[in-house]
Amino acid sequence: MVTGGVRRQVGSPTPYPPTPLRREAGLPPAAPPYPNWESSGLDGHTIGHAMSAAARLVIATDDPRVGPFLDRLVDGVQEAQRAGGDGYVGGVPGGRELWTRVAAGDVAADSFGLNGAWVPW
Repeated sequence: MVTGGVRRQVGSPTPYPPTPLRREAGLPPAAPPYPNWESSGLDGHTIGHAMSAAARLVIATDDPRVGPFLDRLVDGVQEAQRAGGDGYVGGVPGGRELWTRVAAGDVAADSFGLNGAWVPW
């Protein structure tokens, strides 16, 4: 369960870093990316799950560590968004270029992808 993973992370001195978001914004990595989905085309995918789970835990628990954990996640996303300079934030490799192509009408969708990217939405 995602909330269980977030519960384990809230006390960590190095909580989930938004490394793929940083990479796509041109920032140096905060840590090595997590394996599997975070390193195979769905990069940045889990940060949304972590943020959602942390927000639910803020409401559902009285754990004083969860709010600051969520704040760190949001701060990491904001840092990447600001560094990108155009409002875009995402971790899918080449995401900025992908969405530029989509905006120009170049759309090739399939059941799990868009223009060769794996589930970039």
